[in-house]
Order: sequence, then C-alpha cells, then structure tokens
Amino acid sequence: MRLLKDGSIAAVSSGLLTGRPAPIQRVEPRDGWKKATVKVTDTVEDPVTSDVTAGPDGTTYALSGGLADLFAGKPHDGFSLTPVKTD
Repeated sequence: MRLLKDGSIAAVSSGLLTGRPAPIQRVEPRDGWKKATVKVTDTVEDPVTSDVTAGPDGTTYALSGGLADLFAGKPHDGFSLTPVKTD
C-alpha cells in the first residue's frame, strides 16, 4: 500500500487465484476512516503483482517479483516495476 498526498491509499489486489490482471485500487477515507470509497484506477497484467510504491515526482509503481513465472516452472531473476494510475 502507498499513502497518497491527500490521505487516500493506493493498494493492489493480487489476481493470484483468478489469473486476471491485478487491480490497482484507491481507498478514499470518509467520516474519520469509519467509511471509505474504493475504486479501481488501473490494472497490471501480471496477476501476482504484490505491492505499490512511490516513484519520482509523485508517481506510483506496481511491483512484481515474477511469481506467475515461478509457479509455471520458469525461473525469474528479478522484479518489474510498472507505472500505474492512482486517480
């Protein structure tokens, strides 16, 4: 998860069990965090994307360690960062 400047949170939901692209979600708090609005702002093709992180100049990136390849028996030796929209 990543805390955004306005107090909202950017998060990713893994598509590990569905095999579908991982949705990037924005959680906007209301009523002192007693309620929140959640909306999908982007997706990442790698269904096993595991995190979002801050990039330069206020950008956000999704992080994937290549678990989908590992589960398919294909060794993976690195991470990928994909720029994503959070609004």
